[in-house]
Order: sequence, then C-alpha cells, then structure tokens
Amino acid sequence: MAVSPLDALLATFDRHIDSRSSAASSAVAGPSSLKLRRNDLRNLINGSSAIPSTSSVQPQLSPLERAIHYEVENRRHALDRKQKELDFWETYENELADTPMKMPTSTAALERQIADKKQRLRELQGQSRLRVETARALESSAVIQKLLSTTSPTAKGKKGDSGEEETEESKRYASTRNLLEVRDDQALEFLKIFNEIREVKKERVTVKARIREQRLETLKLLETIKGIKADIRNRQLHPSSGGRQQDSDGSQDIAIVQKVQQMQREINEARSKKELVKGILRGLILESGRDWTKSTATRGLMLSLADEDDASDDAFGEDEEEREEGDDDEEDEEIDEDDEVEHLEDE
Repeated sequence: MAVSPLDALLATFDRHIDSRSSAASSAVAGPSSLKLRRNDLRNLINGSSAIPSTSSVQPQLSPLERAIHYEVENRRHALDRKQKELDFWETYENELADTPMKMPTSTAALERQIADKKQRLRELQGQSRLRVETARALESSAVIQKLLSTTSPTAKGKKGDSGEEETEESKRYASTRNLLEVRDDQALEFLKIFNEIREVKKERVTVKARIREQRLETLKLLETIKGIKADIRNRQLHPSSGGRQQDSDGSQDIAIVQKVQQMQREINEARSKKELVKGILRGLILESGRDWTKSTATRGLMLSLADEDDASDDAFGEDEEEREEGDDDEEDEEIDEDDEVEHLEDE
C-alpha cells in the first residue's frame, strides 16, 4: 500500500520527537526510561499538568518543534474537515441529480408562473413607491410642523400678566403673518414668471433652429446664384462662333435668366420668412411684460432682431462689412450684366 507524503512527513516528525524525548530522559533518569509514550509527549506539548514526573526535570520541546507539531496536527484536522465537506456536497449533488426538477413543462403553467412573478414584481415596486412617498410626506410634514411652531402665536399669559404684553404679542404675530403672506405672493409670482420664461426659452430654441435652417438654405441659394452669374460672365467673355451656337446660347441664357429669377424669388421668400420669425420672437419678448433692457442677453437679442437687413445677422454675411467698398463696384457690374440679360431676352 502506497504511503502518502503527508503520512511520511508525520512519521518523520514522530521519530524525531521520540529520539529527542528519549535522549532528554536518558540524560536525566538513566537508561531505565528510554521510551516515552506518544500521548505523554502530546500532553507535554499541550501543557497538561496531570503527567506523572519520574524526575525533577521534565522533558520539554523547543518552540520550533512545538510550532511544527501544531502545524502538522492542525493541517491534518483541516484536511479531514475539508474532506467531510466535500463528501457532504457530493452527496447533496447526487441527491439533487437523482430527484426530478419541479419545473412546469406546459405552456399554460409557464405563462401562469411568469404572470405570478410579474404580479410579485409589481407588488414590490408598489411597496417601494409607497415607502418613498411616505418618507417624502414625513419630510414635508416635519418642515410644515417646524414652520407652524415658529410662526404660531404663543400661549396666553397667566393671570398675573398684563394686557399690554398680550397686545404686543398679537401685533408681533400679525406682522409675522403679513410678512409670510407677502413672501407667499412673491413666491407664486416668481413661479409664474419662471414658467413663462421657460416657455419663451423653448420657443426661442425652436425659432433659432428655424432661423439656422433658413440661413443655410439662403446660403445655398446664394452660392447657386454666384455660380450662375460666373457662368454667364464666362459666356459673355468667350462667345461661341456660328449662328446655331448663338441660338443655343441664347436659349440657354434665357433658361439661366429664368433660373436666376426663380432663385431670387426663393431668396426673397426666405428673407421674408426670416423677418417673420424675428417679428414673432420680438413679439413674444415684448408681450411677456419683462423689462428686456435690464438683461444683457435679452438686450443683445432684441438688438439683433432689428428690422434692418444687418449682414451680421446672417451666417453667410460675416465678412460683408469689410467689403462694403468692393460691393459698390460689384453692384455696378451686376447692373451691366442685368442690362445684357434683358437685351438677350428681347432678342
């Protein structure tokens, strides 16, 4: 039979303990007591006082030997305990494997179980909401109780008190109540104004989004018009030869002119929509009844909503203020080009 390494180690320790204890006893008591029982050694290690001593000097183990013996014995007990736990869980798993699982197999039973679980979940959620609402109600009642205790009139004085003190207390209570009523009125007014401002802010965000869309659309139309004008200028600078080419160019120019006019109408419509949105936003601010001159943001918004066609109000016209002098020359060139376009239409 094979011996485990742990048993071999324990046997080695036992032999070592026997040899050390026998050597110590032979040095003291002579050769008559060369062997000591293992139980007596363990009692010596454990510190038992019921051991019959044959001599005045008792054999003792060193601290290292005591520690080694304790570790060996403790580990052996721990291994036994772990083995028992493993045996227990193995038996339990075998019993679970042998017993059938109590799970519903039919569709109706599964649906009924799911419905029960959902009902239980709803009950738990309701209980949680009830606890939260109860806690909030308790907090509110505590605040109200504190306010009532601080604002309620004091108890009437005793018989020996004078009437002047009672009148002073009543006046003080009346002034406190008046201040509380003023505070409540101001709080309600502030809440009303706050709700109105929140609605105006929402409308402002919507209007800004619409203005941004109109600006992008106007920018695209302007880019298209610039491209068409550049095409017309190139055709005028490099006329094609041949009558058919001139006729085709004339028809193409007419189509381009019509397209330019349509683009201009669309631009005018976009600008009118933009002005309409500005007027709506300006009316909302004015009808709110607030003094828009006090706030820097509101004042800047009202100034940006002016009726004049300000180039800084458009995303595509940020650099037009720096090019005002060059725009006059471009307008003169556009007038000449418009005259040429009208001449082509007459032909």
